[in-house]
Amino acid sequence: GAGVRVGILEPGQVYNTHDNLPGVVYQGAVNADDFSEHTLAVASIIGARGPGLATGSAGVAPGVTLRSGSTTGVDIINMSAGGGSLTVPLVDALIEANPRVTFVKSAGNRGTSPGNNTTVPAMSPNIITVGALNRDFTRRADFSSFSDGASPIKPDLMAPGEYVNAAQSRDVDNNARTDDFGRVFLGDDFTRAGATTGSITGTSFAAPHVS
Repeated sequence: GAGVRVGILEPGQVYNTHDNLPGVVYQGAVNADDFSEHTLAVASIIGARGPGLATGSAGVAPGVTLRSGSTTGVDIINMSAGGGSLTVPLVDALIEANPRVTFVKSAGNRGTSPGNNTTVPAMSPNIITVGALNRDFTRRADFSSFSDGASPIKPDLMAPGEYVNAAQSRDVDNNARTDDFGRVFLGDDFTRAGATTGSITGTSFAAPHVS
């Protein structure tokens, strides 16, 4: 991933204190002090610079440059969120105007709801919508959203989405460094929406594998 710029498009920022995510560029309208474990996990799956793949603490593309809260000056946009003002027509226009940008979107976690249960703008034909595999990689995870016959058929790709290993937001092993990884959130957010809890599970964490 060296030389590739990836924008993390989410309501919260990436923790800038994690030793395995150096040099994250913060730009855009996101509050610079509004850190999120969710966003940290997404960023680390893409580009954490762990000591080695054997420990599970390196991202898929550890050479990338990460930009938090950015939609400009990037080669790839990862959106592991849904709704807001970023509608399908707006995303389509964005990609048509910037054909060299790849836009990756999580499908959503409403897979048990009837009908097309993807989250906006996952139905855009110009983006890659990603669903979540179960932890055994044998089928779609029950929570993973899909278009249920609506056109275009979504998701486009599937990726790991249950109990994913990702960067943690504080020193867990007491080595005086914030360099730990795990499969659960520590509830250590500073977001206005409150702390993240539970396991690192969802299409939010499938999408960055593809990004």
